[in-house]
Amino acid sequence: MSNRNFDLFEGQYILGETLGSGGMGTVHSAIEVASGRRVAIKLPHPALAGNPNVSRRFRAEGRAGAQLDHPNTVRVVDFGGEDGDLFLVMEYVAGVPLEQLVIDQGPLDTHGAVEVVRQLLAALDHAHAWGILHADVKTANLLVESTADAELHARLIDFGLARFSGESMHDGDRMLSGTPDYLAPELIEGGPPTIASDLYAAGVVLYELLTGFTPFGGGSSDEVMQRHVEGMVLPPSLRSPEQEIAPAIEAVVMRALERNPRDRFASAAQFAAALPITSAPTIDGAPRLARGSIVSAYSTEAITREWQPVALPAVPTRSLVTSERPLLAPLRDAVHQALVCGNDDLIVASYLELVRTLVDSHQLPKAVSELEHGLEGLRLDRAESPPAALWRLQLCLAALYSGLGNQVGARSAASIGRDDAVRAVSTVGRDRARELLMRLARQPPKR
Repeated sequence: MSNRNFDLFEGQYILGETLGSGGMGTVHSAIEVASGRRVAIKLPHPALAGNPNVSRRFRAEGRAGAQLDHPNTVRVVDFGGEDGDLFLVMEYVAGVPLEQLVIDQGPLDTHGAVEVVRQLLAALDHAHAWGILHADVKTANLLVESTADAELHARLIDFGLARFSGESMHDGDRMLSGTPDYLAPELIEGGPPTIASDLYAAGVVLYELLTGFTPFGGGSSDEVMQRHVEGMVLPPSLRSPEQEIAPAIEAVVMRALERNPRDRFASAAQFAAALPITSAPTIDGAPRLARGSIVSAYSTEAITREWQPVALPAVPTRSLVTSERPLLAPLRDAVHQALVCGNDDLIVASYLELVRTLVDSHQLPKAVSELEHGLEGLRLDRAESPPAALWRLQLCLAALYSGLGNQVGARSAASIGRDDAVRAVSTVGRDRARELLMRLARQPPKR
């Protein structure tokens, strides 16, 4: 282990600057002496030397990375050391974590989101063919680079939680491992990682890229996991209506996020095949990556953790803040101003923004109350000329009803929304209503 104090590591790599550091280890830039190529070397933190979980994750990542050879993964070119002196040598990639790109720039356009997830699914399809489950798919574990034509090239990294087909279970496998926002319901309830759980996490990634939010994020880990198990996904077009998400894309997202694994896609290839072909935006509208970005995504563990899979406690309704008034007052003012101006698009948009704020704070009953009041007023005051996009509010109400377990009310509201879309001659609205009604037909009432 003493050789780490010198520039020459393991007799064949010249260590350079630190690229990033995470919960388990540090990643350094290095030059391989024999070839002159640049690589990235991951070392565990000295304080974790000999930790069996760290050793297991390093060995899993080394084993998976050595088997996989795909343009959307990062190859491990060398691995070694004893338990207290482990190291991984990987391809060097000058990219940034996709998570950071979304934080810095917000949601991607639909083309960018679809193409990044298509690449993620190609990486998963390759891994699954080798009998490898990633088990920690998330935007923090996707490294992205800009290509010459302003597209994003994505690579799936960090196979530290990977599971391999044919392996016997050991004590560590009884722990729930991963990141709460991306955990499939069956994992939270104590099931093992499967292809279906990897694809559920890929669906969360697609939802996040389209909206800027994960479906159930916010609050404590227990609260997030409770929502995965008991909550209903608010369709991305209602979560972020300004994104103009096509019904065909939304249908793919919602199938990927089905609570029952059997209702999801059977394979990564099937998931990818269902994604529609999208048009690329102009170069000016494409995401920009800073040149020379450090490769912090190489470092493991953003909020990857382990839990004992036990029955989750009931999660009480959370308050918005100490007082909701400062948060909601300007949004209600915006609704009032839109009504005074009589701008139909602004009326719908302002109501949806108010509801989205409540949904993001997990205040579904209050969001329902606001929408019911708004729709009642609009139908009374604008009976002769309702806003053309009234169907958006009606379908949002249907989704919220379903999230609260009122499946009868949800189906009724969705049917009304479909009628609103037909009257407005909105093909998009009609298609979204049909997709929602189909999902609601498969959704059993909450117990």
